[in-house]
Amino acid sequence: MTAAASPAVKPVALSCGEPAGIGPDLCVQLAHAPPPCPVVILADRRLIAERAERLGRPLDLPAFAPGEGARASLLHLPIGRRAEAGRLDTGNAAYVLDTLRRAADGCRSGEFSLAASLIDLSFAILERAPAAPASAVPLLP
Repeated sequence: MTAAASPAVKPVALSCGEPAGIGPDLCVQLAHAPPPCPVVILADRRLIAERAERLGRPLDLPAFAPGEGARASLLHLPIGRRAEAGRLDTGNAAYVLDTLRRAADGCRSGEFSLAASLIDLSFAILERAPAAPASAVPLLP
């Protein structure tokens, strides 16, 4: 899970999306079987750990450190309110936007090669849609 990737390859920033949705679950699955490129999951560490535990797939992702090349790592962004799977809370809307902003800022600065959201992955993985956003393509096996 944390095998080193090529240091020349900048990671893909992945926003986990709505914390009450399936996004954190998909991030856990991705971290257990990372793609060939390094991925940084932008999420609240406790949210991901709780969801991993609930799925029976405990996970201890290393903290993202630029240049270290971990295949999967986590950039902790604190959530506004504790999330419960399946129960939307508008109090976490700012958190979702923060993850997207951080991913975009990292792309602009050159820290990340690209940003993807789980909406991108849903189209690419579940539907295999030819019109899937280009940002999803590098994450496919």
